[in-house]
This record gives sequence, C-alpha cells and structure tokens, in this order.
Amino acid sequence: MNEMTNLYDIVKLQASKYSNKEAVYYGDSIISYKELKKHIDNFSIFLNENDILTGDIIGSECKDEYAELIVMFALSKIGATLISLKSLTQTQRDELIDTLKIKSILTDDNKKENIYTVVSQENFILECSEEYDNYCKNPKSPWIYIVGSGTTGKSKIIPVSHFQQLQRAKASLDWLNNSKDDVAHSLVNISYYSSKVLYIQALLSASSCVLTKYPLDVFLLYKEFKISVMYMTVFHIEQLLNIINQEKFEGLVFPYIRALVIDGSKVSMSLRERIYKSITKNIYVRYGINEVGTVSLCKAEEVFEHEDTVGFPIKEVDLKVVDKEGNDLDPNKIGEIKIRSNMLVDGYINDSESTNKAFKDEWFFPGDLGMLTEGSHLIILGRSDNMMILNGINIYPSQIEKVMLKHDEVVDAFAFSLNHQIHQDVPVCAIVNKVDSNITDKDLMNYAIENLGSYRPQAIVIFNKFPINEHGKIVKSIVKEKAIETIF
Repeated sequence: MNEMTNLYDIVKLQASKYSNKEAVYYGDSIISYKELKKHIDNFSIFLNENDILTGDIIGSECKDEYAELIVMFALSKIGATLISLKSLTQTQRDELIDTLKIKSILTDDNKKENIYTVVSQENFILECSEEYDNYCKNPKSPWIYIVGSGTTGKSKIIPVSHFQQLQRAKASLDWLNNSKDDVAHSLVNISYYSSKVLYIQALLSASSCVLTKYPLDVFLLYKEFKISVMYMTVFHIEQLLNIINQEKFEGLVFPYIRALVIDGSKVSMSLRERIYKSITKNIYVRYGINEVGTVSLCKAEEVFEHEDTVGFPIKEVDLKVVDKEGNDLDPNKIGEIKIRSNMLVDGYINDSESTNKAFKDEWFFPGDLGMLTEGSHLIILGRSDNMMILNGINIYPSQIEKVMLKHDEVVDAFAFSLNHQIHQDVPVCAIVNKVDSNITDKDLMNYAIENLGSYRPQAIVIFNKFPINEHGKIVKSIVKEKAIETIF
C-alpha cells in the first residue's frame, strides 16, 4: 500500500487481490474489481484516442454515477486532472474553462458540442482493439481541482494531488475502519468531492459501493444491498426524519448500519438525539475541509459526551486553537483554528491573496472559530468572519443557536447579523418551530432575554422550514432576505 503513487493503484491492487469480489452494485449490474479495472483501462485508451493526455485539465459533467467513477479513475491513470463541473453554475463553468484552460469536458449528453467529448457505456464496457501502456506512475499534475466558495465571491480552486488524496484515504482506515465486508453508499451525488472520497475509501478497503442510475427509495436501497456505511448531510437527515414522522415508523429504520457519516453543516445535539431515536445509534459526525480532508471525527460512542462536539482531531492532523497574535489558547477558550497535516494542499490556484492569508508557516487557517475542551473535544463555533460585534460585545452565532435549540418548541435555529450604522452588527435569529407549535416570536424573544441576556438576538423570525442545499447547508442569502422583509 505504501508504494501507491497514483490513485488508480487502489483499483489495480484490489483487482489483483480480490479479482471476482463485488466492487460496484449499479442498478441491476454487479461489477467485480476485475471488471472495474478493465472498464477503467478501456476508457483510458478512449481518452488517449480523443487527444486527452497526461497533464491535461479535463472537466466532467456526467449525469451517470458509474460513468463519473470510471472518468475519475481513468483520468487518474493517465495523469490528467479532473474538475467536476456538474454542480456549478454556467457562469462558474465559463470562468473555470477560461481560467484553467480546460481542454475538454466529458459528458454523457450526446447533444453537447464544441469543447465536449461524449462518453457512453460502450467506451468502457466494450473491449478495445488496441492495448498499450498509458499508466502514469508519478503524476505531476493534481488528481483533482475542487471548486470552493470564497468570502469575496470568487471561486477558490483547490488542487489535491494523488499523494494527498491517498493519504486522506489511508487515514480513513483508522477512523472509519472499513473492511471488505462493508457496503458503502452516499446520498450525495458522486459529482461532489465528498462522495468521491467515500467511494475511494471504500475501494481502498475492498468494500463494495452502491451507485444509482436514478433516485431510489433509500429505505429499499438499504435493505436490498445491506448497506453498512452510509454518508449523508443534514439535508438528507431532515428529509428522512420527515418521512419517518409522516409514515409513523416505529423503532430504528437503519438498525444494522455500522456507520452513518454526517457532515457538511452543524449537527446539533437535538438532531443527534432524533437520529439516535429514529434512524441509527451508530452516528459518526465528521468535521472536514476540502483543503485538508477529514480534520476530526466524533464516533458513535462520543456523540453525546460533550454538547456540539465534532470529536477529536484524527492522528494525521495537528490542530491548535490560537488568539489573534497566534498564541495557543487554554482549553475552553474560543479562538481561531489552525491545522497542519501531510494531507494539506499547498494553496489555491491563481489566488495568491487567499493563499497568503490562509497558509502561513506550514499551517492552514480555515477561518473557523472553535475551542478545545478539557477533554480535547473539538467544538466548532462558526466562521471567524461571522462573529458579530454589538455595541462592543463579541457575539457568536453558535451561542444564540445553542440556547434557542434548547427550547422545547424549536427544531432549528440560524443566527446572523444585519449591518447597522450605529450598533455595527445587529443579531437576528431565524427559527423553525415544531409542527403545530403555537409559540410566537414574542414568546421566543422572552426566552432569549431570560437565557442570553445582552447576547440575545435583537429580532426573531419564524420560518416553516429553512431553504437548504444538497450539502445540508442553509441558503443564507434567502433566509436573510426573508428575515429583512419580515422585520422591516
């Protein structure tokens, strides 16, 4: 395993060790590790025949999940760089095509023209007439470019090398402890980096992966394939809980799942309790960053040890909480998080300003506020640029959210600020109440005054539900816009 230098080596290794074992369940098809490797090899030749070569930057917009998996590993094999464009806006795609000089975009839509190269099942299932060695042992180009959002509105382009991604995958062998008996599935489409990572981790452990051709009932999917490791965001969790409430399921709906991995946004204590009661007791809360990979993990036995914990930094990560001068802070003191790891990327593409701001002396500053408890639990308190200053008082959104979520009638809370010429930041809290709750904003404000005092929100706005994206993150712009309409 230590000899791996190309991400493709994972499939190559498992095809030699577990040739006939199930690598991928895909619709009605069962694809062995031997077949998976052959499909990748065939498609890598197709890429070369279409003038896609080592060092090229290639976009992907495949709708088919298995096609995306093959694209991912075939580009890896020849040493080309992948960038997934499917989830991006047209403006973002145009910007990236121009900025990165993307050579071609792989798609399974045969109506696309110009820069597009059309992918079909025949490109990797049918035998190629010609066999030749196009394996790049030590790729110099990144394995993937991840597109992240920047605070300036400009997209951050994060290059992850083969070495860095292999280190991230190997780290999961400790914290997730996959085995060849596991069956893994992500409710997030494989076009997203987080799901690519889950499947890479699974294949490194010789597990089986479940990919879907179209949206399927997750309950049936779980039973049919006996899924043991499942990845989802808070968005999917809330969807499942709504179905469970509507259908009045009794007991745990995923009683035999070994690990339900959740990340993408805050997993409140009340949400953990609802998952524990209705879905599974095997909850894993992950705190990860594209620039590093997994930073910390809260395992099933730890999820209720400390309120809002995201567990402990994994052994591959050196994490500290520091003050504005960079001095280490004592336990239970709030400060900025900094991280050091061999899984850390070197910087951002074509963005020296953001690179110089976030990467300093081998440390990465993600812009997150947090603290370490006496027992070394990591608590994330939000973004440093989201901290509010009201009349000289520092107020953290998580402070407000944490207290409001303790109210019996509150299901979800999102605190933010509105700018004010005199008072600087005016804290506002958006609330989602329980179904059929009659509690009013005035009732909630009295509760906030009693429990938060000067740290309370200055306005409370009640929503039926929050607009949430596929990663489980609240669409803040929509919430703020509706809050302003309500308040003013």
